[in-house]
Amino acid sequence: MPIGDAYLDDSLMGVVGAWPATGAVYAFWSADPTLADDPTSVEVDLSVAGLTNPDFDPAGWSAADGAAATTAALSLGTSTGALDDVGAYWGIKDSTGALVYSDDIADADQIVVTDSGTTVSFTPSLTFGAA
Repeated sequence: MPIGDAYLDDSLMGVVGAWPATGAVYAFWSADPTLADDPTSVEVDLSVAGLTNPDFDPAGWSAADGAAATTAALSLGTSTGALDDVGAYWGIKDSTGALVYSDDIADADQIVVTDSGTTVSFTPSLTFGAA
């Protein structure tokens, strides 16, 4: 039985609220990090293109209509070169580097940087089933 609409948004914010409140960062992977023997082996190294992994801020999230998302796009910066890999998955890593959450990125929104001067931003979101 699906969860009632009145509680769906609260449930989503409960998931976000369970993520680390301090010291966590957003990260990106070229393949599903939960299927890799070592998630760092598929992590996209943003620094090769002069980009940075933004800090995670649970206060920057809100939920409405069965979806939760950051209230503003996250800036990864402006590239100084190309990325070696495509960011096809996004997630949260805690202050120890442990994976807290990950999800795939729709093809049209994947992190692709082929040269310098590319301004990169990303707006992560999550849903429970059909919204």
